[in-house]
Amino acid sequence: LLPMIKAVNEINSEAIKIEFLIIGVDKQSFKDHTTFDLGKGISFLGRIDHEKVLEYVAKAHMSVLLREDKRYAKAGVSTKFTEAMCVGTPSICTKVGGTDIYVKDGVNGILVENNEVDTLIKMLDRILEMSADQMMKLKKEALKTANECFYDENYKDAFAGFLSKMLKGV
Repeated sequence: LLPMIKAVNEINSEAIKIEFLIIGVDKQSFKDHTTFDLGKGISFLGRIDHEKVLEYVAKAHMSVLLREDKRYAKAGVSTKFTEAMCVGTPSICTKVGGTDIYVKDGVNGILVENNEVDTLIKMLDRILEMSADQMMKLKKEALKTANECFYDENYKDAFAGFLSKMLKGV
């Protein structure tokens, strides 16, 4: 979280170019764990109802899922990531935990190599240079990917076939 906040602070140093909304952490909790000064354009909503979270994510241009290259982060794809794509919101992701299986950089989301502030600033500058049409294409492709990969209806027949084979062996 902190590297992204630092990157947003840098981008917003002269004027607010990015509004970064943080859900799940409140401002006081953040301040309790760091002495870093927050800049312009950063807001904290804290913990809110899941339905409300999805509303905010659906309205966002991008969702952010930055993971460190550690064992816990490699356990599988985050539900936050899949939920964002399911509401048509592309994600900014590190190549950790399987997101790079689904995200095609610049097509249905943005992939970054690491969580270093300089890397994130370059990525944010790249997004700020996108046209409204390019952003809309990202959103459409994110939703298309979600429809192809994350809906259980797509796997119902294969799962039924698997169960049928297993039951025949009993």
